[in-house]
Amino acid sequence: MNLTQNPVAMRSKKAIIKALLKLMKEMPYEEITVKQILLESKLTRKTFYRNFDNKKDVLDSYIDSIIFEYLSEVLRNNACKNSHFLFEIIVSFLEQYKEVVSILWQNGLEHLLLNQLNTHILSNHRMHRESSTDSVLSGEMSDYLCVFNIGGIWNIVNMWIRTGMKEPMEDIIKTIEM
Repeated sequence: MNLTQNPVAMRSKKAIIKALLKLMKEMPYEEITVKQILLESKLTRKTFYRNFDNKKDVLDSYIDSIIFEYLSEVLRNNACKNSHFLFEIIVSFLEQYKEVVSILWQNGLEHLLLNQLNTHILSNHRMHRESSTDSVLSGEMSDYLCVFNIGGIWNIVNMWIRTGMKEPMEDIIKTIEM
C-alpha cells in the first residue's frame, strides 16, 4: 500500500475502497476481482496498482484507517484512564462502522479486523506504557492485560453481530459494567 498524502491519490484510494465495499455487499469477497473493483470505481489498473498491491491490501488499508481513527479518539480524550468513556468511544465507532463490520463478518473476514486491532492497539499500548510513570504493570505482563481486554471486547462485538446487532450497545455496556 502506498502511503502518499497526494489529494488525487487519496481520492483514488477512497474510490477503490468504496467500490470494494459496495461489491462485498453484493457478492462474496472471494469472487471479487480487481477488474470488478476497477469497473465499479471507474479507475484504471495502473491507478489501482499504484495505490494497492491486491484487494486484501485495499481492505487492510481501510481497516487500518478505522483503527487509527479510533486510537486517535482514545488518545485525544485520554480515555485509557476512564473505562466508561473508553466504552463510549468503542460504541461510537461500532455504530459508525456497523455496516463495514457486518460486511466483514458476512464474508468471514473478521480475523482481518482482529489482527489489526491486536497489532495497532498493542503497539499503541506499549508506546503509552513507555512514556507513562503511573503504569501498574510493567513490560510483558501489561501486554497480556491489553490483549486480554482486546479479546473481551472482540467477543462482545462478535456476539452482538451474531445476534443481528439488535441490542443497543449502550445496554450491553451497562450490563458489563454491573
